Amino acid sequence: MISIIIPTFNRGFIVTRAIDSALSQTYKDFEIIVVDDGSTDNTRAVLAPYKAQIRYFYQENQGVAGARNKGIKESKGEFIAFLDSDDYWHPEKLELQMAFFRSHPEVAMVYSRHWKEIDTQGKKLMPKRKKLVQGHIYSKIIFSSHIWMGTVMIRKDCLFRIGLFNRPLDKDMFLKAARKFKIGAIDRPLAVHYKIKSGNKGMKGPAEREKIYREGFEALPFWKKILYFPVFKLKCSRHYASAGKKHLQEKNII
Repeated sequence: MISIIIPTFNRGFIVTRAIDSALSQTYKDFEIIVVDDGSTDNTRAVLAPYKAQIRYFYQENQGVAGARNKGIKESKGEFIAFLDSDDYWHPEKLELQMAFFRSHPEVAMVYSRHWKEIDTQGKKLMPKRKKLVQGHIYSKIIFSSHIWMGTVMIRKDCLFRIGLFNRPLDKDMFLKAARKFKIGAIDRPLAVHYKIKSGNKGMKGPAEREKIYREGFEALPFWKKILYFPVFKLKCSRHYASAGKKHLQEKNII
């Protein structure tokens, strides 16, 4: 069985779209776990009609990592699929990923391409045509953004072996999985990522990414450190610049 984890916070206006996309899957052996991370809007009321089709948990606000961890701990399936409350899936997502797992038993996690939807305009952006990477991909994903959480399915036993979420950025989990296991990819867009236009997304992102890049680089063997050193320095410098720009926008100047 697959446990679908949907964390949500004040997304009463859109969360049912995510749930409906899960209920519409062609693969039917799943449970849907919705973790309400301290919502103060009408989320609970909106979810009431779904009470027979989902497992609903409310907790005080702990952030998306804490909400996902709660869902994982409550899950009953041997596979975990992640779906944020403002995103949605292609109807065949779970079926195609389970078929991949059956034909590749050595793989711990599978991801795919995805579309992006900008705001409520319904405008969709084509998936980037970069080559998807598979197998032992740790060094290939440290400094890239191949994987998006809304497309990920992972074996639960492998997830517990690498540890649950303890950082706000998803990339930390991808790297932990890729260090220990083979990763698979499906070359089709199986999900849609809803993006809200924003001129300033805050200052935590660049700083967290820089930490993850640094830790990822330090875990490389010596010869790969030599190979990836220029990329590492370039990525860090870009995020230093991004963090500086955001500090300036916030007038957080010392």
